[in-house]
Amino acid sequence: MRSSLNHAKYADVAASTSAQPGQVPVSALSHIMTGPEQLRVPLFQRHYRWGEKGAKEWQDLWNDIARLALDRRIQPDARHFLGSVVLSKPHPQSEGQLVVDGQQRLITISLLLCALRDHGSDLSAPTRRRIDDALWLHVSSRANVYKRLGVLPTEFDQDAYARVVSSEELIPGHLASNGYKYFLKRVGELVSDEAEDDESYSGVPASEIALTTLSWLECHLVHAGDGDNAHRIFESLNNTGLPLTRADLIRNYVFLRLDGSTEDFYQFTFKPLENRFSPDEFTQLFWLDLILKGDEVTQRQTYSRWQRRMESMSQSQIKREFERLRSSADLWASILHPEFETSDTIRVRLARIKDWGTTTAAPTLLYLLEQRQLGLASCAEVGRAMHYVESYFVRRVVMGMATMNMNRVLMDAPAAMERDSRKVDVSLRDYLSVSGKHWASDAELRANAETKRFYQHGRNHQKVLILRWLEEALRHHDPEFELVENLSIEHVMPQTLTAAWRAEIAPGLTAGEKAGTAHRELVHTLGNLTLVTYQLNSAMSNKPFTEKKDALKKKGGGRLLLTQQVTSRHGWRPQTIRTRSRDLVDMIITNWPGPVDTTED
Repeated sequence: MRSSLNHAKYADVAASTSAQPGQVPVSALSHIMTGPEQLRVPLFQRHYRWGEKGAKEWQDLWNDIARLALDRRIQPDARHFLGSVVLSKPHPQSEGQLVVDGQQRLITISLLLCALRDHGSDLSAPTRRRIDDALWLHVSSRANVYKRLGVLPTEFDQDAYARVVSSEELIPGHLASNGYKYFLKRVGELVSDEAEDDESYSGVPASEIALTTLSWLECHLVHAGDGDNAHRIFESLNNTGLPLTRADLIRNYVFLRLDGSTEDFYQFTFKPLENRFSPDEFTQLFWLDLILKGDEVTQRQTYSRWQRRMESMSQSQIKREFERLRSSADLWASILHPEFETSDTIRVRLARIKDWGTTTAAPTLLYLLEQRQLGLASCAEVGRAMHYVESYFVRRVVMGMATMNMNRVLMDAPAAMERDSRKVDVSLRDYLSVSGKHWASDAELRANAETKRFYQHGRNHQKVLILRWLEEALRHHDPEFELVENLSIEHVMPQTLTAAWRAEIAPGLTAGEKAGTAHRELVHTLGNLTLVTYQLNSAMSNKPFTEKKDALKKKGGGRLLLTQQVTSRHGWRPQTIRTRSRDLVDMIITNWPGPVDTTED
């Protein structure tokens, strides 16, 4: 948690608020929380997320407060700065104030205060009243619990948070529940001397922690005047807490543009759309939509382009834009979760490309699925086109050009297919076949079969996938045989040339060829590689060929046809490796069709 502030960052914010330029007011956080109006986290905000990837944010906050409590014993005027809290009241008649920035800190401090209230046995009656004042509004006790909360999170977090504040049964696994339990543990450590890290604060009474939290944590309090100012502040203020995603910024812009009631739009359009995806996946959906609209944009530019698109739209047009986006969301969900795809052909291709582990192909895949949705392409045509994408990936790895200019090639593919009146599979294959796209031809693969150092190309899991898919092809996709997951690549002739292996390859050396030279040239080629279980890989190491064969036959790898190509040999010679490389490349050519005009005479 940062405890310093670049004041210059807020100069433009101060100029648009009631404070004088450069004079953003500083307030005790508890003073902000005990105001007369409810602090409402608006619909456009993301959920409570501290603790999502571990307890670091909670731990940092606790350590900052506990250190401050100790520091104040020596330096009574010590304070700790938590950053900014930005509040907005878009309409004079609206209830409460909207929390434009600061919800993560406000909710977390509330969870800490609840833990102190429930576990701090040494708290005085005045301190307990101050905690209650920070947690509850002074309204009728018969009012709905949500109307009584001093801080009201978004709908997603309301129930879990209200249960903590009301001392009711917690919702297991919710971040608000987890944060409360974390602080309960830390308060308990104050008297048990069993701190979970190197910084023990035993001997610091809970009452001192409570007083420090209530009185000496300070924030810049910014009151935004209207929606535009609130949005500008939300974009620029994120000096503490978790970084905003581009989808967060888009959500904020949308709901600040939609004046008046947005409950129905949020409940029936935006919320179902957002809940389908992780924050990163939701951001990618906005980026992909731009790409399919023909906008040449990087993912980093997603927010600025969406903002520019919506600036000239009316409120009703913005709502229609998100209704339209729901259609793309269905297709994006199919790419992320191929198991729900109804076409067997397309499902297999989507699953393989997902396993490949890159979003580079996403614009092309989304375009192909959209063409099928519009009735402009059949499942067979889309399946063939996706097969070409898979082949494009595989052949590039085999040739050692795994990532060369690939992002740009596949990002431009939808526009190229849109300009082409032919079927999508024909159009995509021709587009990828153009010189400079680095889609290796059959002739190129065969010419380099014996020399390309496959093992040193691309990501490791992608090389394992290629060998897994070759194994499946050898079995003609036998549904009765299931490959185990924990497979790794094994060098038959080991990466370290031992005396035993020098003797093994010596009979196969050509006149004047040296064992060291043959080893360097062949050890990483396709013909010298097979698949084994991860445990067997580490056990075989540099063993002689005869011992390796026995181990392969007895262990899990012996069931694999790729491995049986090795165990069926009496010796492992350089020419054996070269021949096997050619055979495997021929399988790659058969299973992954390449660019057009590659047939040999």
